[in-house]
Amino acid sequence: MLEIASWSWCNFLSYGDYVSTVDLDSMNQCFITGVVENENGNNIPGKSNGAGKSSVIAALQWALFGRTSHNANPGDKVMNHYSKNDCWAKVVLTNGDSILRTRRQDGSSEVVYYHSGCEQSIVADTLSTLKAQQARLNQVFKLDWDVFSKSVFFSVFDKSWMQMQDQQRKKVLERLLKLDRFE
Repeated sequence: MLEIASWSWCNFLSYGDYVSTVDLDSMNQCFITGVVENENGNNIPGKSNGAGKSSVIAALQWALFGRTSHNANPGDKVMNHYSKNDCWAKVVLTNGDSILRTRRQDGSSEVVYYHSGCEQSIVADTLSTLKAQQARLNQVFKLDWDVFSKSVFFSVFDKSWMQMQDQQRKKVLERLLKLDRFE
C-alpha cells in the first residue's frame, strides 16, 4: 500500500519559485483555503478561484502519475512560466522510498525514484510522460490511477464511482480489492 509521508513542489502551476511542502506526519485534519489578491497586494473579499488550492493535490498526482485530474497529458502546462525555472514535484513515502518528477524549460522531463535503496532515473524528451516511464513506476510502487483518483479524498476532482462505466468500475474494484476473476 502507498503510504505517503510528504510531498513537495516548486514552480508548479500557480506556485512560484519557492518550495511548498505538505508533511502528513506533522498534520492532523486540515482545511485548504485560498485568497486572491489584487494588483496592489490586497485581498479581494469572497474571491478564492485561482489561489492554488487544487494545485496542492495536482502536484501529488503529477509526481506519482505524470498527469492531473484536469489534464492527462499536461507537458509544459504544469510549469509556472513566470518563474523561468524548471518545475518539479517529489513524493516521499513512509518507508523512505521517493519519486521526483521534473519538467525542464527545454521540454524534457525526468523521473528519479528510490525504491528499496536503489536509485533509478528515466529521462524523456517528449511533450508528456512516456508510457514506459509510467508503467515502470506503476509496477514498482503498485500505482493505479483509477484507484487513487477515485478515492474519497480525490473524488471532488474526478467522476465518482457511480459515474464510471460498469465495466470500468468492475475492473477498478477488482484491482482495488485484489480479486481474481478466476478464483
